[in-house]
Amino acid sequence: MSKLISSRSLAAAVVALALAIPMAAMAQGTSMTTKSFSAVFYLDDPGGCLITSVSHSQVVQTRPKPSTIQDASFVQIWRDLEGRDCATAAGGGSVASILEGISDQPPTEFTIDQRLTNATLKVTIPITFQETGAEASVVVNLITNGVVGQLTPLRSHVTFPGSQPGPVIMHTSEYSRPGMSSGSIFVGTIDYAGTLAGPNSSMSVQTQQSAGPKPRLLH
Repeated sequence: MSKLISSRSLAAAVVALALAIPMAAMAQGTSMTTKSFSAVFYLDDPGGCLITSVSHSQVVQTRPKPSTIQDASFVQIWRDLEGRDCATAAGGGSVASILEGISDQPPTEFTIDQRLTNATLKVTIPITFQETGAEASVVVNLITNGVVGQLTPLRSHVTFPGSQPGPVIMHTSEYSRPGMSSGSIFVGTIDYAGTLAGPNSSMSVQTQQSAGPKPRLLH
């Protein structure tokens, strides 16, 4: 099976965002949650198996105030050039990009429940065809069911010892789960949401919180 665009990779932007927050603000306390989703579909085509990758990430920062929400959607479609079996995703090799698109606009709907048992993504993403430069839009409408028994937790913390007035600690808590996605990915009248015999998506929810030393009391 081809490597999915990982929700962990998509969430790397969250880490960069956290590190971009001034240390003074981190010491006062920051809190952000990112929900990430990615899916890959394979569609049989006379010219070679078509591979469609869709991902979305939403970062909600509740501290420091004011609260902010940042969205990022990505789609890319490739054509396999080496005989990949679309039914199983086996084989294949080199690919040619057909189109790609990215958007920072809020989706029509994006939900991942607390236990990562299901997710919904409805979003329109502007795209560009690689060969012609023509522009269009892809309309994504997907639902996802998480794979039972495969919820994976991850906890970590990073200390920034050189900050003033004292060390700042960034705590990270994350849960991820593979899933089975279905629905439609339309470009014009063509639906690129094929099928795959096995999990074809990934969901994750990550929370990051920072805290510095408590203020000293004046005597």
